Amino acid sequence: MKKFTKSKAGFSLIEIIMVVAIIVILAGVMALNISSYISKANSASALEESIRSSNEGLVQSYEDHMAELGFDRVEAEETEAGSSSASPVEGA
Repeated sequence: MKKFTKSKAGFSLIEIIMVVAIIVILAGVMALNISSYISKANSASALEESIRSSNEGLVQSYEDHMAELGFDRVEAEETEAGSSSASPVEGA
């Protein structure tokens, strides 16, 4: 009859199960944190898009207002480029 002896060469089944359980718990915590970071990034992206669209609306409104006053875009760019000695508004 063959006698079975306990070998110290490897890990026991309980040790392996405990390591796998710890890894699963850490993965769950990490998944919750990652989903939180993703939602924050999405809201930041939406805020950026909102700011960009309202900025475009303000620029368009400014250009429309300047066109109503008789200034076209080229004249406005020339005054910004350095010919600040001439005022774009008469009598000012």
